[in-house]
Amino acid sequence: MHSPPTQEQLAMAPWMAAARAEHGVAEQIGKGNAVRVLQYLASCKGPRSMLQIDSTPWCAAYVAWCLEQVHIASTDSLAARSYLQYGDEIPQRDARYGDIVVLWRGMPLPSSVTNAPGHVGFLDRIVGEQVLIMGGNQRGDRVSVQSYPLRRVLAFRRPSVADLALHDLMRRA
Repeated sequence: MHSPPTQEQLAMAPWMAAARAEHGVAEQIGKGNAVRVLQYLASCKGPRSMLQIDSTPWCAAYVAWCLEQVHIASTDSLAARSYLQYGDEIPQRDARYGDIVVLWRGMPLPSSVTNAPGHVGFLDRIVGEQVLIMGGNQRGDRVSVQSYPLRRVLAFRRPSVADLALHDLMRRA
């Protein structure tokens, strides 16, 4: 197991405190729905029927909920690839703890195809040719840190400088 994030890392990615606190939240097995997953889904817009069941793909909803906990706007979308247009694109060499990572899922379609399947979460770290992501709806339909091949990354994104400045201003008020 790796060491927990530093105070500096959490200061640069304040949404990660909320993201980490959700570790282990999972879909409810069988009938019924996990209340917390439904709260994630409520952070997004989409068909009402999809927002009321925890078996809806919810990785993007988890990202939206975490960002919104610190008053940073999200895409409000259930689509993982909606984050391909979010905030500022970050080159892999500059990616840091807490950045948003968008992955392709299924077929390796390019980032220009925004309506294809994908996955989204927060960067924990890069180890060799693997990217470790803190994300929702991962291993066991839960919030966890999971490793993915780095070649599946479509983009690293970060809330815009303006969104981060607004967050800092609100925090100081």
